[in-house]
Amino acid sequence: MIISMHRNITSNQKGEWNSILEMIGSKDIFYTNEYMRFFENERDMKAEMFIFQEGKDVAAYPYLKKQETSGISITSERYGGPISNTMDPGFIKRFQDCFMKFRSDSMIKNEQYIMHPFLAFMSGNGETRKVGSLAYVDLSKDEDALWSGMRKYHKRRIRDSVGMTVTFSEDLSGLKGFYGLYEDNMRRAGATESVLDFDYLKSLASVMKGYFEMVNVIFAGEVIASTFVLRSMPFVYFCYGGQSWEHNKLQPKHFQIYHSMLAYKKRGYRYMVLGSGRRMGTNDSLMAFKTGFSNDIVNVYEYRSRT
Repeated sequence: MIISMHRNITSNQKGEWNSILEMIGSKDIFYTNEYMRFFENERDMKAEMFIFQEGKDVAAYPYLKKQETSGISITSERYGGPISNTMDPGFIKRFQDCFMKFRSDSMIKNEQYIMHPFLAFMSGNGETRKVGSLAYVDLSKDEDALWSGMRKYHKRRIRDSVGMTVTFSEDLSGLKGFYGLYEDNMRRAGATESVLDFDYLKSLASVMKGYFEMVNVIFAGEVIASTFVLRSMPFVYFCYGGQSWEHNKLQPKHFQIYHSMLAYKKRGYRYMVLGSGRRMGTNDSLMAFKTGFSNDIVNVYEYRSRT
């Protein structure tokens, strides 16, 4: 006889929240209590987690909830959706049935989130649509395979990188230098106003201490490229990046990403997510640059359900 239990907890129940993630065995950054609490305050929403359990099998669905004129809406920040320590079809179906009843009883009218491309499954019988693709590097490959998996142009740029070093730092003082490079790149790309607020970035890095670090390229004693990284086993996410226009011809990003691949592999990470391109479809130079390091691509889907 299968005994199913479910409960809903809030972000204030940090101990239970993190305990459930440990049971699932995938404490991804976007599901952590710290990350959800940060956006609870940032977005003026309520962070909660729906838990469904049958013995040692457990599924968790953290979400952000808000009361709107049309009713209660739930969503995620960046990536979300339910995750579980089992993908048994019967268990997943029972989770979905239970959550849809909970959703109805809780008067939740709208549900929308970007499904975590590696972990999440659908929370119910809503609709999905493809919204993009992510380039990533599978760090389980050996170093020879990582090198051979790159395009010739990328290899040549890395070989030509003389006098550069890559550093990894959790020091918040490095944010200001990164932000200057990022803002300069955005202006040169045609942005008329700031895309990324510095205070927001600093607050996120402070809250996510232990999950955040800067990856910098140093040349002649100067930071010429910098990337804001969020990481939690087994994932590394390259979130925001910038490089010195003055040193653009050196193309330090090639050197930075390759040596980050080697460093994060040694530290035990499995996936290094480089992100998406500028647009869906062909002729995307940014996506072409990222897939030059590996041909690993995962599609990203949005889930929607309304009642």
